[in-house]
Amino acid sequence: MNATVNPTAPNASPGVAVTKAGPGRASRPAAAAKTQTPATKERTPAFPLTAKIEVVATANPKRPGTKAAEKWGFYKGCKTVEDVVKVFAKNDLPRRKAMSAIRWDSEHGHITVTAG
Repeated sequence: MNATVNPTAPNASPGVAVTKAGPGRASRPAAAAKTQTPATKERTPAFPLTAKIEVVATANPKRPGTKAAEKWGFYKGCKTVEDVVKVFAKNDLPRRKAMSAIRWDSEHGHITVTAG
């Protein structure tokens, strides 16, 4: 809908732009401009790459047939966070996905991560 600002609308408040409503539509305040913050530095990893990983869950805790269940298999043979990141990379998944999976599984008690 092409909305136009109507500052003379009967319900217009000072300093608040009101859009012209179409037939059967109520007037509403105009959308505020979004502000964007520039990314000034790279996000630090949640865990150091040398941190040790131990799988605590005895069976795959993820729902069968999901991508999460498939990713759970990536922990096999991995002893450090760096190993998990490398396995994710071999499967065309970015580092942030590996860190997110490690964080989630750690917070939910499926794995333990200790300083290495």
